[in-house]
Amino acid sequence: AVMPFTRVTVLSLRSNRIGAVGIKFFSRCLNSSKVSTLILRNNPITDAGVKYLAAELSMSNVTVLVLEGCALRSDGLKALSEPIYSSISGAVKRGSTFGGDVTQSHPTQKLASLDLSYNTFCEESIGILGDALQASPYLTSLNLRNTGLSDSACSKLIRKIPESNLTTLILEGNGLHTVRDLTAKLHLTSLENLNIARNNLPHAACVKLLEYLNCRPDPADALKIKSEKDFYEYRNLSRTR
Repeated sequence: AVMPFTRVTVLSLRSNRIGAVGIKFFSRCLNSSKVSTLILRNNPITDAGVKYLAAELSMSNVTVLVLEGCALRSDGLKALSEPIYSSISGAVKRGSTFGGDVTQSHPTQKLASLDLSYNTFCEESIGILGDALQASPYLTSLNLRNTGLSDSACSKLIRKIPESNLTTLILEGNGLHTVRDLTAKLHLTSLENLNIARNNLPHAACVKLLEYLNCRPDPADALKIKSEKDFYEYRNLSRTR
C-alpha cells in the first residue's frame, strides 16, 4: 500500500517532462496522499494524460489544480468537466452532456480552483465546462487566460455563470471583441474578481461595463434586468425618480 504524505499538502511539479504515461502512474497515488494543491504547469500532459488525472480527482483531496500550458485541447477539458459535474450529488448522469445511458456514482469532488490557462479549447467543450460550473457548489475560481476563446464560446460560458458559485474569472488574452452577455448578467453572478485584460474590447464595451459596475439596483429590480435593454430602461427610469 502507498503511504500518505502526512505533511505535504502543496505539491509543485511545474516545468518538468511529465507526459501522459507519467501522469497515469502519478494519478494513482493521489487518493492516498494529502495533497490539496497540485501544480503541474508546463508539463506535456496532453489530453491523453489528463483523462487519467480526471479519473482520480474525485477520490483525491485536491482542491486547487493548476494545468497551465499542459498541451490540453477540447477532449481534455471534457474529461476534466466530468468530475466537476459530479460534485453536486456524487453522481454523473451519462446520457446528456457526457454520453452513454447509465448513471455512475463518484465520491464528492471539492475542486475549488482550476487553472487551464495557455491551453486551447473549442466552443463545444467550453459549453460542457459551463454545465459543470452550474453543477458544482465548490468551484469558485476559473482561469481561462490565453485559451483561444471566441466571442461565442465566451458567451456560452457566461450564460452559465449566474447559476454557479464562481467568485474569480480570468478571461485575459483571448482576443474578445465583446462582453455583452457578461455585462448584462454581471449583477446576477457571485463574481468579485474579473480579469478581461489584453482582449480587443472597444471603448464602448468598456464604458458599458463600468456603467453596470456603478449600478446598484434594489434586489427586486435586479431580478428584472435580464438584458442590456432592461438595464438602460432601469437606469433611465431611476434617474427620473
